[in-house]
Amino acid sequence: GAGDITTDGDLVVKGCLGAVFIDTTVSTYDGARGGYVGIRNICTGTGSAGSDLSGSRVCASSEILESIKCGSTVAPISPIYTASGFAWINNGPPAYLAQANDCQGWINNTDAYGTMWEFGSNGGKGVLTGCNTQRAFACCK
Repeated sequence: GAGDITTDGDLVVKGCLGAVFIDTTVSTYDGARGGYVGIRNICTGTGSAGSDLSGSRVCASSEILESIKCGSTVAPISPIYTASGFAWINNGPPAYLAQANDCQGWINNTDAYGTMWEFGSNGGKGVLTGCNTQRAFACCK
């Protein structure tokens, strides 16, 4: 059932805390998606690696990092370590004075920048790119 968890000591979590990366979309998109509402249901159907994307959403950078932190590098290997290529992720507000804020909230594919994740067996890395780039979206649940 639902309820609060109360402890007088440390809370030890052996698995992931919250949503984690499962797969990328099959289709690719640029950064003009009609805002955050436009990408709300973009993670549907079957993912590029064959995963069921139902119930998932576009990954935030914090969820990608959580996926790396708690993911397994031994069998069964977590999808964050087996995925390849690049995929858009939500990164939130800009870190400096540039149009580098999720393609201005997923509405601009001409003169704005967004964050993609470059997957790799070491966990990968974040990459800033122009919003005219066609990429899949990373999906988490």
